[in-house]
Amino acid sequence: MGSCTVDLRSVEVTTPQVVIDALAVMGSVTVVVPEGIDVELAGLAFMGSKRFRVRDVPSAPGSPRLRVRAWAVMGSVTVVSRPPPRGKRARSSLRR
Repeated sequence: MGSCTVDLRSVEVTTPQVVIDALAVMGSVTVVVPEGIDVELAGLAFMGSKRFRVRDVPSAPGSPRLRVRAWAVMGSVTVVSRPPPRGKRARSSLRR
C-alpha cells in the first residue's frame, strides 16, 4: 500500500543475469534501468498492471540480462529506462 523505486542506473554487476522479484499489493514498484541493456518483464497482474517502458536501443556489449518477475495485485509494476543520472559516468551502469 505504498510505492517503491529501484534505480539500477549506477549499479555495477559482475554476473551475466540479474533477477528482480517485484511484488506490488495495492501500491507500485518502479524499476529504473539504464538505456541499452537487455530487459525482460514477466509475471502476473491481477486487477493491476505491469508496464514495460524501455527505449528500443541496441544492447550494450557485455551488459547483463535483467529479468523482472512482477506480481501486481491491485497495484502496478513498471520497468522504465532512463539516461544515466547527472554527474555519473555511463560505464558504471549495469555493465560488466
